[in-house]
Amino acid sequence: LSGFLLRVCQSSKRLYYRNLNMFVLRQFNARINTTYRSMTVICLMLLLAIGITASSVGLNNTVEQMTAEQAPQDVELIFYPEQEGEVDLPALLAEGGFDPEAECAFSLAVPVYRTGEERAITQSMHDAIAGRWGQDAAYAFRAHHGWYFLADYAGDKYAAEARFQEALSTLNTLGVYGCTTRIGTWMEVMGTKVLVLFIGLYLGVVFLLASAAVLALQQLTQAADNAPRYQLLARLGAPERMRARSVDIQVFLSFFLPLALALVHAAVGMTAANAVIAEVGKVDAAASSAVAAVLLLVIYGGYFLATCWGSRRIVRGG
Repeated sequence: LSGFLLRVCQSSKRLYYRNLNMFVLRQFNARINTTYRSMTVICLMLLLAIGITASSVGLNNTVEQMTAEQAPQDVELIFYPEQEGEVDLPALLAEGGFDPEAECAFSLAVPVYRTGEERAITQSMHDAIAGRWGQDAAYAFRAHHGWYFLADYAGDKYAAEARFQEALSTLNTLGVYGCTTRIGTWMEVMGTKVLVLFIGLYLGVVFLLASAAVLALQQLTQAADNAPRYQLLARLGAPERMRARSVDIQVFLSFFLPLALALVHAAVGMTAANAVIAEVGKVDAAASSAVAAVLLLVIYGGYFLATCWGSRRIVRGG
């Protein structure tokens, strides 16, 4: 790639012989012949940094969306009474210290009836569930039997959750039950959510720091080697501003050519990764790209500016 760019610049004599462009391009081409292996590794590390960071943020957002879809209501209680007959679930919960009328903004106690091997709920109950939490939520209850209590908390949800969990003890002697709450589901997923985000950001930052640090050390070392050449340019009459600009161009090429190639690879890789993530949930590509861009701007851009400043001082002999 660098050889191709050199040929392109040489084909334009107006660009090639302008200022110190010929010197800069010759210097860069001479170095790339000996450092292309390390530059290739740096390009791959940048690809991993961008890809891992963006994928972890995208997967993290997808897990959060999946949690909201899995628990559309604050409470889902499934109760299987030992004896057949009518069961007043709200009254049983009220005895345990959780009054649905006071604690809930909306609640339903839904009986599910057996018709031979099939089980069904009434149309009115189906419509009530679908109207509150969606058609998918209503459809999920057609394959069970027993009694269901569905509710959304009012007021302090965490305090209501604690009282609801205490009230469940009153159901132990009357049958068996299963309970899912939005807060409980959220807490279970939170560990995975935090772990995915931590590992992704940690690996992304490590690869990005390693790439930027290696490039910075490489450029500072080369600036020290090139100091006599810049002193010769000064004796030949090249002004300070032109020499400083040539240093910046060399550092820019060394930093941003590998980054540009890594971004091309990352665009292809992230397309494939997002397609996999989209199979389990909605992908927020904008958020994941924004986080990766901020890391690049802060870490990679910071190293680039520091390297430009250090290289200028070295070639000036300051």
